[in-house]
Amino acid sequence: LKLASSSARSCSPTFVGCSSPAMFRASGVLGAACTAAYWHVPNQRRRTAVRAEERRTFDIAVVGGGLVGLAVAREAAARGASVVLLEREQAVAASASGGNTGLGHTGYDAPEGSLERRLLRRAISLHPALYRSFGMGMSHCRKCGSLVVAWTPAQLSALDAVLQENVNAGDMDAYRVNAEELRDLEPALSRAALGAVV
Repeated sequence: LKLASSSARSCSPTFVGCSSPAMFRASGVLGAACTAAYWHVPNQRRRTAVRAEERRTFDIAVVGGGLVGLAVAREAAARGASVVLLEREQAVAASASGGNTGLGHTGYDAPEGSLERRLLRRAISLHPALYRSFGMGMSHCRKCGSLVVAWTPAQLSALDAVLQENVNAGDMDAYRVNAEELRDLEPALSRAALGAVV
């Protein structure tokens, strides 16, 4: 990845020295802020010759084009570093990142005061600016929530604590539902469900 401009709002994606940049161009995965170069590095031991015009020096090399690698590469490029992203697959986010649920986590079950909880809450606060950098608003996001379901009386009695953990984590939209309300939300859920926190 190579940032063409230090302005995080002014440059559009341009791809140089790429063997397979189509997924960047099609998905806009780096957003409008970054000009990028992507190198597909096949999972093989033999060395391939690099043409002279492809030899460049970068400030940062990011190995792996999953969500974390892409986020690191994008942030470094937006801060003015020249970055190269190396990925063994033919597409970015093709391994573990491609199989995630796509849910934003509130951090309710991360230990209070932990780095994990702080980072999860910070990520939520960064979403609007990130979406704007892609030229999108928040309208494409469905804020539908997720369910922490109680299947036993002991789990049911623990739901108030789960709800309080959500509030402590900063999720003021969380609420508790009984079995009937839960079936209205998720009609296909087993009748054995006793209640939930949404």
